[in-house]
Amino acid sequence: MLVSVHSAQEYGFLQQLTKNTRNQVAWLGGFYLQDQWLWLDGSWFYNNTWSSESPDSSNRCLLLNFDEAWSNFKYNTGGYSSSV
Repeated sequence: MLVSVHSAQEYGFLQQLTKNTRNQVAWLGGFYLQDQWLWLDGSWFYNNTWSSESPDSSNRCLLLNFDEAWSNFKYNTGGYSSSV
């Protein structure tokens, strides 16, 4: 199950959880559609924790970095856990 993030505190918790499980990154439940970011659960998109946002519209999914912030850059999904 992919999560939605609604505050800096929630994001910090997810970063620590990801780090504690020895993962460097984890997928989030955010996606890009029709020029806007959305959460899978339909909730408001809290977007103040970007590490970097790729202008490439083909990078439509969000990735949490435990030591930075989220990003939408392309990653090799074979090397990363799909859950935290």
